[in-house]
Amino acid sequence: MNTDALTESVLVCRAKTEPRAFADLYDHYFPRVYNYIRYHVRDAETADDITAQVFERALIKISSYRPERASFADWLFAIARNAVRDHSIFAVRSAAAGFHWRLSTAWPVMILSRMRS
Repeated sequence: MNTDALTESVLVCRAKTEPRAFADLYDHYFPRVYNYIRYHVRDAETADDITAQVFERALIKISSYRPERASFADWLFAIARNAVRDHSIFAVRSAAAGFHWRLSTAWPVMILSRMRS
């Protein structure tokens, strides 16, 4: 196991028992996840919202992550891919119904700032 994988493994184990440790995973993966989402949705505000959703889902579901099945990055990007897909389906249905919906990104930032204190 290389040093990066070992560090990631330690961070994930800590994040399962200490939600504050999730902030380190967030800091490490945020740029990659955001860029992936931004590429697929092409709108900065929507990318912000979906990225917040991805990290919220990851934080909530971290206890179900199994390193023997996939790396943490693969698991996180599966969540991101599903969130982009869900957004696309919702956007098509919303456009057909003439409805627009936007998530609030303020509360995940507040949660993470509390986790770091």
